[in-house]
Amino acid sequence: MLNLLQSQLSFYGAIDEAVLYAKDGSGANPDAVLRIVGTLLPNTTGFGQSGWYHELLDFANRQHVRNRELRAPVTFPSVDQSLRYLQAPNAEERMRLATAALGTEPTPQPTPQPRTEPPSPEPPPTGANEPPPAPPRTPAALPERVTGSQYTPYHDPVLARSAYAAMVLARIADLGGMPPHLSANPNLPAQIMLAAVGSWVGPTLTGTTLEQTVNDLLDEAKRLESREQWRSFAATKVNQQFANQSVPCFGTLELFGDQYCSTLYTDTTDDDLSVDDIEKILDPRNWKLFAKFFCDVAAQQPKSYTACGWARILETIGPECAEWSMQTALLFYYGSDGNGGIFLNYDLDPDRQDDSGMVEVDNGYIWITPHNGTADPSQKGVQIHTSKQERVQGLSPTATAALGCLLGWGTYANDLLSGTATEVRNDPTIGTEPFVETVLTGEEKLSGVGQPVGGRAKLPPDFGHAMGDVRTLLTHHIDRSQKLAAKAGERWLDGMTRDDVKEITKEFGKHLEKFAVEAYKTAESNVKPQVTPTNNE
Repeated sequence: MLNLLQSQLSFYGAIDEAVLYAKDGSGANPDAVLRIVGTLLPNTTGFGQSGWYHELLDFANRQHVRNRELRAPVTFPSVDQSLRYLQAPNAEERMRLATAALGTEPTPQPTPQPRTEPPSPEPPPTGANEPPPAPPRTPAALPERVTGSQYTPYHDPVLARSAYAAMVLARIADLGGMPPHLSANPNLPAQIMLAAVGSWVGPTLTGTTLEQTVNDLLDEAKRLESREQWRSFAATKVNQQFANQSVPCFGTLELFGDQYCSTLYTDTTDDDLSVDDIEKILDPRNWKLFAKFFCDVAAQQPKSYTACGWARILETIGPECAEWSMQTALLFYYGSDGNGGIFLNYDLDPDRQDDSGMVEVDNGYIWITPHNGTADPSQKGVQIHTSKQERVQGLSPTATAALGCLLGWGTYANDLLSGTATEVRNDPTIGTEPFVETVLTGEEKLSGVGQPVGGRAKLPPDFGHAMGDVRTLLTHHIDRSQKLAAKAGERWLDGMTRDDVKEITKEFGKHLEKFAVEAYKTAESNVKPQVTPTNNE
């Protein structure tokens, strides 16, 4: 499954691998690696946060997420595959690489068929009881892979975020923190940065000028201590739009009702579009026109509780929906703020018709306002604010944030709204669904909107195991401490020497260090939601 979204994700996955490598105490400066990654990618290195990339891979292979017609498991591309895809000069080459990647994915062993009669004295011909081989798989015709499509890498936010990943990887490499399989290519950060920046800026920056810009960005990476420093420097070396697009959001953990959710906030501006331009495509049914993450957005039949004007929408999202995707049933409310701005609010549909059942909390808003010193929606200059609370079964808040920030939900402003609005403005022949404000009478009761699919909060499914782990750990700690104390008492009675004191304290120190590490690993494993495979996975 090789595409631009997944390629970008693999670069951030490489950062996650470096974090796990540092957490094992490996590399030249593991503490420094964890500190700088925690600064540049907040909420990705702490307790229960690292390892999110493999969580997403497990999630993509879950029942109701992976395409049920696939006989082979979903795989994520390697960093090398992703780099070659990023470097591809055109749609034809991207299609060739995606096709080749499908050909290298593992094919599952045929399932033996049950016997229905006594064994034959003659061995059956080879393959007689095996299912026919799966037909060759071909990549979906994503716009980025289709020659003549309206996709252009020029100012694509996915490329800007890939450049940011390259900067973080360069900082890790400078600290000697790259895992061995990644350090095998010492120029990896520079190659990612060159391809990402070169494609993003297009023909405006080429040759030695492009190489110098990339060298400057990577050199500055060695001194960066904050996301804002990068944003400021990237704005001077490329431009402000690139700088704003490049910095990925990473969610914060917030309590919604009685459930902890990942909350994503974005705030961006566009000097070339107006509120009126974005109004033409703000209805969710338009989002699938050019957005990579929204495979389909379809209206559903009204219900009695939507008589007040809320629209029932079923969205299908995924980086490549022929491989894995989720369906979520939502309600949308459309309005204006009275100052030239427009907005939409959304929440889970109580009915959850045709829903995958994976999302437990999903609510937020998109707010478009003039950003031109006036309240005139027809004038160029807009500011786009978005907020989203999300909770997905089997995913930690960090993995949920990565799903949103790096693949789609958290990047409405750049990937979806601005990009789609620009395409529609440039080509008036493209048909769109109109933005129609919701009209309320003031008598509506919307308290039933958006209740989590699971109902009331429940203890985690592995809560009993977690308590068992803690009990076992404490029992072992108490028993070991008793033995060490008894040993110290015996030596005291026999006349303790300086060497005895050294040996006893050394043993206590080793035991406490082992207990602390075991306690951390036990707690961390029980914080992350566990994915339980099924027979269909």
